Amino acid sequence: MDLLPRLVLCILLSLPAMGRAQTADAPMALPEPSPPPLVTSPPAAQTPPPAGEIIPRDLEDERPDRPYLIVPRVLLGSLAGTLAAAGGTFLGFLVGSQINDCDLFDHVCGDDTLYAYGIPTLLAAGSLSSLAVYGVGNLLDGRGSFLPTLLGGFVGAGASIAFQDIAGYGVIVLIAPLSALGAILGYEISGALWEPTPASPQRASTNIQMLPLLGLTPGGGLLGGLTGRF
Repeated sequence: MDLLPRLVLCILLSLPAMGRAQTADAPMALPEPSPPPLVTSPPAAQTPPPAGEIIPRDLEDERPDRPYLIVPRVLLGSLAGTLAAAGGTFLGFLVGSQINDCDLFDHVCGDDTLYAYGIPTLLAAGSLSSLAVYGVGNLLDGRGSFLPTLLGGFVGAGASIAFQDIAGYGVIVLIAPLSALGAILGYEISGALWEPTPASPQRASTNIQMLPLLGLTPGGGLLGGLTGRF
């Protein structure tokens, strides 16, 4: 009767050893192989970006060169300048007649009368012809300056005095075309010497800039004030 309990006790004591033997005999789980590291290609060489421009080129005074407009500009400038100078001549004679009572065409007048008629006439003819030539030139992509054009108009109008001994009073007819010719020469010569002015870099303003501010509060009221930039 003592054999059975001893047999059961031996079986119970041998169970942990059998479990350890089965665990040792079982295959061990191997770790999964890690994927190979990714090799990236070297970055492509990047071209350096172009240097920025403080002032874009489209803001500079770079008008296209159109040589085919020279002939129309000269022809229309001559016509407009001559008509404007003719109007200036008539206006100058009206001013001269108010300054001096001597009739230049019916009486023999002195030098004072010639100056009274001549100076207003030359100034009016030279100024109006220069304005007309300068306006037509700018409309047809000209590059001339106003001061050389005005100087040319005065020189052309004054050159008519040189023909006074030859043409007499007929020199009045020469004032208009000579004034227009001088204005055109001054305009075209100054345009041929024209060069674009280099753009100066813009600088940040150091002045205080204030702007009004108006908004709504969460309660429905108005909120006003000033916002500034220093």
